Amino acid sequence: MRRSRAFTLVELLVVIGIIALLMSILLPSLNKARQQAYRIKCANGMRQMMYAEKIYESEWKGWVMWANWGDNRGTTGRYGVPGWLYQDPLPTVDPMPQAAVQQGLVYQYLNKNIDVFHCPLDEPPYVFGGTSALTSYLMNGAMLDYGNASANPSKWTLNAGRFKPWAVIWFEADENKSSTGAVWNDGASYPDEELLSPRHQKGANLVMMDGHVEWWNPDDYNTAAYNRTPSHYSPNPLWCAPDLPFGGDRSPNPSNPSPMQ
Repeated sequence: MRRSRAFTLVELLVVIGIIALLMSILLPSLNKARQQAYRIKCANGMRQMMYAEKIYESEWKGWVMWANWGDNRGTTGRYGVPGWLYQDPLPTVDPMPQAAVQQGLVYQYLNKNIDVFHCPLDEPPYVFGGTSALTSYLMNGAMLDYGNASANPSKWTLNAGRFKPWAVIWFEADENKSSTGAVWNDGASYPDEELLSPRHQKGANLVMMDGHVEWWNPDDYNTAAYNRTPSHYSPNPLWCAPDLPFGGDRSPNPSNPSPMQ
């Protein structure tokens, strides 16, 4: 009777080595695919937010949702008026309960879908304080001329038709790296108040007024938000307030060419 030949130790080690080599080759690709899936899911959530915005516009003659510019402790907060994210007054506890978004317009116009407010990679525990516990996203303050009283005395929302299709309405901000050192206090910001989140392969998603979502890396964001020169002061996707010079940049003076200086 012929006896079957067993694997030798050397052969077994060779097989294990080949498997380990294949895993080392495949794992980065699998991780990249997983990260891409998270990015797509986040983008889909932002598209749903924009879908809610468009329904609102169709019902309110093109007006953009209130940006929640100024928290309920500030002078621009609008008591009892629902914004895209919440309705004043905000809860005074920290972290704020997710239920606070249930009075906001996006929640109401999305048939009470609460999942869209956070990127799938933005998980509890959230940064202590502020509205970053409610959402991963901020509305661009350009939607009301950044609350500029001279351009917009009512500090109220603007009509969507006044914005270019490429104007950014929401962006995924980095709640850990605010240039002010503070967590967000409301639902909107100046572009140069925040940094872009690095969640998605060192970049993040932004949604434009025409409804499409783009992925930007930090260099793209910083160039548009901070690194502008006197010869390049003009509206861009972030600085896009229709009633303000240069789209609303707070430092369009050649003697002070950059908000970073």
